Amino acid sequence: MRNSSSILALTSALALAAIVICAARFIRWSKQLDADPTAVDSPAAASELGSAAETTSQEPLDGGGGKGSAREKADESKSRPKAPIDEETAVHSIHAKESTKNAKAADATQPPLRIAGSIRGLLVREGGPWTEDTLPQPNTVMIDVVPTGRPRESQRAGITPRPDTDGRYTLEFELDDLVEGDYEITLSALGSWRWAPVSAHVTPPASGITFTRYDKDPRLTLEFRVSDGATGEAIATFQTRNIQLTPSADNGVFLQTGPLDVNAFPIDGRFRWSLWADGFAPAFGDETAFVREGDKRVADVRLAHGWSTQVLVLARDPQARPAAGARILVDGRVVGATGADGMLVVSAPSEPQSLQVELSGWHAVSDPLQPFAGKTAAQRGQTTVVMMEK
Repeated sequence: MRNSSSILALTSALALAAIVICAARFIRWSKQLDADPTAVDSPAAASELGSAAETTSQEPLDGGGGKGSAREKADESKSRPKAPIDEETAVHSIHAKESTKNAKAADATQPPLRIAGSIRGLLVREGGPWTEDTLPQPNTVMIDVVPTGRPRESQRAGITPRPDTDGRYTLEFELDDLVEGDYEITLSALGSWRWAPVSAHVTPPASGITFTRYDKDPRLTLEFRVSDGATGEAIATFQTRNIQLTPSADNGVFLQTGPLDVNAFPIDGRFRWSLWADGFAPAFGDETAFVREGDKRVADVRLAHGWSTQVLVLARDPQARPAAGARILVDGRVVGATGADGMLVVSAPSEPQSLQVELSGWHAVSDPLQPFAGKTAAQRGQTTVVMMEK
């Protein structure tokens, strides 16, 4: 009986501890998935423009993204050479390929890494203190920290709102246990609020870094009116994504997709969007699709049956950059060339058998119609990423 009582008491204690841990995790505002390097999408609010729940993802299309803190990496480097992680992680890394043999040899010759300290700072807004209504939605603002010359070791800073007694918030970001060296911090955000700066170079330990959101610009609510292009019948159920490319001076391009916040776009802001409904090909556009009607801006979107995608071509040498002038072929037929942003929208009556990209001196590293780095085009807001190498 005494043993049974002890077991029951131990079980109750463990259950209580589990509840406390879960509660602590639940109330903690999003840590931008930096603790889960295997996640490919994070939960987000349901779109105000569609009926299905949406997700947000961001990819540094050159950065790294490894599991554990820099201190853990430093400890690991003392015991054994560690090859760079070549997989899609919490920051969905897509980076230059190196042979495992060469990578291990290079790591083995490096001296043990020493911890230098943390990088900490604030996110502030032009309109005053943060409030419950003005705080960015979880996973829509991300801060990636990449050591100069080591893009594979990208990490994501945690962003935490700290309330005061007046109901206002301080929005802090931090990344601890960084090894010695120079780092580039890059801020990327869904929506068209202007942020300044968007990147900075720092050497840990560093604090007092500030990113400012300029949110006094006049804005109007966005609205999509979606219909069947053939019959004119209204389509009430559809999904939307905001698609944003953020260039990094040293680490390629960050691709971020997620719910389109209809109230986060200044009148003169620039943005890209995608929209799709069951049985129809996705549609793509930008801010020029909207026309002002009273106190809102409206875009009429007429969907067609068939297949379409927005191709993003990146040339990696060694960082990935948008490739202009790349020819896109659908089932062997040239349908156009990418613009300065490396993008081109292509369509067909049905899903094609082949999608090819031609760029003189370059070749695609994989079949564009297959998932790239573990994600399909649909998981990137209907954007097909094509990585080219020499």
